[in-house]
Amino acid sequence: MKLVIALLVVFACWVGAQGQARTAEQVVSVPFSALNNGNPPNGSVRHVTNGVPGTSPCQGGGSGAMASKVNGVWHCPALSPGAGTGDVAGPAASSVGELAVYLTTTGKNIGRSNSLTGIASLNSGVVSVLSSTGSGDVVRSVGPTITGLNASTVFGSGTIPPARIISGALTVNRCVRYSASGQIELAADDCGTGGGGGTPGGVTGNLQYNDAGVLAGLLNTSYNSTTGALTLNQQANGNDTLVGLRATDSSPTGTWLRLRRRLHSAAAAMPCCTNAARIGCGA
Repeated sequence: MKLVIALLVVFACWVGAQGQARTAEQVVSVPFSALNNGNPPNGSVRHVTNGVPGTSPCQGGGSGAMASKVNGVWHCPALSPGAGTGDVAGPAASSVGELAVYLTTTGKNIGRSNSLTGIASLNSGVVSVLSSTGSGDVVRSVGPTITGLNASTVFGSGTIPPARIISGALTVNRCVRYSASGQIELAADDCGTGGGGGTPGGVTGNLQYNDAGVLAGLLNTSYNSTTGALTLNQQANGNDTLVGLRATDSSPTGTWLRLRRRLHSAAAAMPCCTNAARIGCGA
């Protein structure tokens, strides 16, 4: 019985020693020349002190490499610890589709781009937003700015600043036109809803004239759009209603007012009215 107990104690000590040995195991380091000593089985791993990384089969003459034996051949793969150290930090949340930007030059701090709103500009990969002031082109390639318009007119609603109009002050209903010099300017007249600009003066049928920059109606005139008749009324007894001046009083030529038949021929000329009608007949 004592013999059996002694054997059990010896066996337990041996198992414990094996466990400690395995706990303390490390990869065996050997030179390339001794890599096959003892004919290690497939699956064996060795640290070749003078191995060359990235060679298959393994080669000697290097600064050291890890080797594994597969199908009777030792392979020394190129191992890299990696460029990062796992210390990249970022925000706790983001929006779908949002750009990630670096907050520092270390390449380890990632931030959000939710504070960037507007037209994006890239300069050597660095993103920014175009500003709404400056001079030069509408969008400049260097020192990017938006000029001539404010940001609200580009991104939504807003008005064009008066300084961006070539001449004239902004006025309600004022027309904008293309000038002879190729610029945009404000017209002197208001824009109308019909074929002409401004608000008609007088009453329906009156001819219009410029009264110090304002449309006014000739009150002694009336045009019938149905019959095509234009009526000129004498303003008061003794007043002239229609006055025409010749270009010169020295040897005048041409007829100031000529009334003809429909054929427009001299042979078919209408007879002149009498002088009693107060209408002169030209020669």
